[in-house]
Amino acid sequence: MTLRVILSTALLAVLWVIFTETLTWQSVFVGLVVGAFVSYFTNKYIPKTPEESTRIKFHKLIVYPFWLIGKMYKDACGLIKLVFTGAKCGIVKEKLELENEGLRTIMASSVTITPGTIALEQTGENITVLCIGEEKASPNFSETVNGLRNIESRLKKAEAKNK
Repeated sequence: MTLRVILSTALLAVLWVIFTETLTWQSVFVGLVVGAFVSYFTNKYIPKTPEESTRIKFHKLIVYPFWLIGKMYKDACGLIKLVFTGAKCGIVKEKLELENEGLRTIMASSVTITPGTIALEQTGENITVLCIGEEKASPNFSETVNGLRNIESRLKKAEAKNK
């Protein structure tokens, strides 16, 4: 166990005691267990070196959540119209151009919280999406594919090039 894990475990246990507002041995014990769990997995999965963390340009993602919220409202209005005019469901499989696994995960999550689409599977470079489209629309759900490409182009800006 590294010093980093031990210190973060102790800090999290202290915060646990402060937030629960109880100073009993049970509260301290639970705080240590939860703190150790969180510290271990954080240390295991969060990048520690600059090389690992620079694969994503985080400063390019600052406006992404605001853009996504706007897209969610726009798509929700479009979905309301689809419900009243007739809609059909379909499955779209697309190959992503994103190389970074973290950005692919952000994309799958973005697709899922966007009304009318659910990411069914995201493996490697491929994403499978369940979507709702116009009943008279093309069978390949081109509007969903365009939406996927739009999200992907936003995330591509945050992708650092491998050297």
